[in-house]
Amino acid sequence: MEQVVKFIKNVAKEQALLLPGRVPGFKRIDVKLLPSNLTKHSLWKKYSDICTSTGQALVGYSKFCDLWNQLCPFILIMCPATDLCWTCEKNNSQINKSANLPEAEKVDAVRSQEEHLRLTSGERGYYKMACKDSKARIQAHLQEIDFAFGQRPCSYKGIVHYSYDSLVYAVRQFHAKSIFLLTKTF
Repeated sequence: MEQVVKFIKNVAKEQALLLPGRVPGFKRIDVKLLPSNLTKHSLWKKYSDICTSTGQALVGYSKFCDLWNQLCPFILIMCPATDLCWTCEKNNSQINKSANLPEAEKVDAVRSQEEHLRLTSGERGYYKMACKDSKARIQAHLQEIDFAFGQRPCSYKGIVHYSYDSLVYAVRQFHAKSIFLLTKTF
């Protein structure tokens, strides 16, 4: 039982997103949100593999979920979010609700969405260009660095663009062994 809780807490320590304040829909303020690409089943499989490889006793999937719900209710897996921004959501809702409205209001709703999509298309193009330029600059910098000598932290003098998604992916890849080592010592 303790090893299950320790495993779940270690995963949360490595991958959870801590939001300031209260999370909507939850009374607790200490909620830790795991990324939506994780599932309890995938985490149980990882836990099961670790226990099998180390010769530790393991619990079944249903017991794993029960222990999680009882002892770690503050560690939650986020629901997949929509890719639509608030304006798109609002415009789409307005278009859906306009079925029984006069044609002029329907046309206005569609025009509003089309204008928004035109603007965001330009923003998306700029975003892609900024990412591409950033990637090229950092790759060029990495070619110039001599890794035989220690580098000072924050020694790169340039602009780097990163997003939360790519940062989470990099951290997960980097810490994949850390989770194993943290969970190995039950």
